[in-house]
Amino acid sequence: MSSVRRSRSYDLHRPFKDARSIHVFAAKMKSFKVAVWSGSSLQNLGDRLLAAVTEEELRRRIPAIVLRHYCPWANGRHPAPLHINASGGWPGTGMFDAVVVAGGGVLAGPPFQHPVMATFCLGDHPELFDPRVKFAWNGVGLQDNCPDLAPESKAQGRWQRSYLKAFSQRATYLSVRDKTALSRLKAAEAAHAVLTPDPTFALPLSLYKSKAFRRKPRVGFMIGALGNSKIDTDNLKHLAPTATRNPEHVFRYESHLDADSYRNKNTAMHFFGICSAISQLNKSFEVNIVTANNIYGDQYFARSLALLFPDVRVQNIPIDIRSLGQITEIQEVFASYDVLVCSRFHSVILALRAGVRVIAVDPYKHLSGQPTKLADLLQQLGLEHRIWQPESIGLADLITSSLHDEHVEPARYEVQHRAAMHTFDEITQTLR
Repeated sequence: MSSVRRSRSYDLHRPFKDARSIHVFAAKMKSFKVAVWSGSSLQNLGDRLLAAVTEEELRRRIPAIVLRHYCPWANGRHPAPLHINASGGWPGTGMFDAVVVAGGGVLAGPPFQHPVMATFCLGDHPELFDPRVKFAWNGVGLQDNCPDLAPESKAQGRWQRSYLKAFSQRATYLSVRDKTALSRLKAAEAAHAVLTPDPTFALPLSLYKSKAFRRKPRVGFMIGALGNSKIDTDNLKHLAPTATRNPEHVFRYESHLDADSYRNKNTAMHFFGICSAISQLNKSFEVNIVTANNIYGDQYFARSLALLFPDVRVQNIPIDIRSLGQITEIQEVFASYDVLVCSRFHSVILALRAGVRVIAVDPYKHLSGQPTKLADLLQQLGLEHRIWQPESIGLADLITSSLHDEHVEPARYEVQHRAAMHTFDEITQTLR
C-alpha cells in the first residue's frame, strides 16, 4: 500500500526504479500509464514548473494514472534518461499508453542545432516511433533561435515541411503556445494543431499581497543574462564608481565587444537602458534585483548589476521545485512587488499570476522580424504596450506609467487559466 500512496504524491521523484516496474504495477492495478517528457532535470524554473503542473493536472483527471518523468538531459532515474534510436525505439517502448510533452520551447527545428532537441519531435524518423503509444504536445513553443522555414521551392524547405508533416501525422494531439509555431505546423499541413496558453497557466490565480506598509513603490528587476555578450566582472569593478552615476560607461564597454554585430548592439542598448532605469528609480522607489541560480547564468548577471549599484538588494528565489506546493515561496516574493521587470517567459507568467504589473524586457528580437515567445505572450494577453523597446521609451518612464494603468492583470490571467484547463481536458479525452 505504501507504494500506491507514494505514486499518487506530486513529488517528481517516482518510487519506480524503471519503466518496466511501472508496467508491472499498472497491469496489476489496471491503470493508465503515462510518460511525461520535459526538461525537468535542468536547473531551470520553467522546465521544472511545467513538469509539476502537467503531473498535477493529469492526476486530477485520471485517478488511476501511473506516471513517470523522462528528460533527454537526465543522468539518473528520476527523471529517467530519454533518447530515441534510428528505429523509433526509446527507453519506454511498449510500456506506456501515452506520452505527453509538458510544453516549453522545444520546437527547435528542423534542422536541429543540437540532435537532442529532435527528441521532442520523435527523432530522425517520427513515423517509426513506438506505434502503440498515443503522443501529445501540450502548449509547446518555438525556440527563439529556431531556423526559419526555407521557401518551399528550395530542397531545404521541402525537407523541413516533409519532416514536420511526418511528425504531425504521428502525433495524436498537437497544441502550441505561440502563433509562430502554429504557422510553422500549418505550413506542413498539420491541420489538427491548435493554439493554447502555456500549460503553467493551469495554476489558479494567487493574489495574496504583502501586508507590509511601504512608503515607496517597490520595483523588482528579474533580468536574465542578455544575449551572448559577457560582462567582465573585473572590469565592472573598475567601472562601478562612475557607471552608477553615468551608465553610458557600461554601454560603451558592452557595445565594443563586436561593433558590427546587430545582436551585441541590441544587447548593449538593453543593458544601458536597464542600468539607466535602476539609477533613476533608485532615488524615489525601492528597487531590488531578483534572480535565480539557473542554467543560463542569471545569477552572475545579477551580481554584475549589483556591482554597479551596491545599495540595491539582490533577492534570490528557489527553483528546486519538486511539487507545486513549493512555488508558494516564489509567489510570495513576486506578490511583494508593485512592478516586476522580467526577461524570462515563465517569470512573466508567475508575476501575472500574483497580480503584479509586468514590464517585459526582450533582448532576443528575431532578425527575421518574427515575434519572440515573450513578445507573442504579451500580445496574446493584450499587454503589448508593456514590452520595453529601448529605441522608443525610457524603461524608467514605462515602469512609472504602468503604476497608473488599469490593473487588468488578474482578469487577463484568468482567461488564459480557463483555456489552459480546457486544453488539459481535451488531452485527457484524446489520450484515453
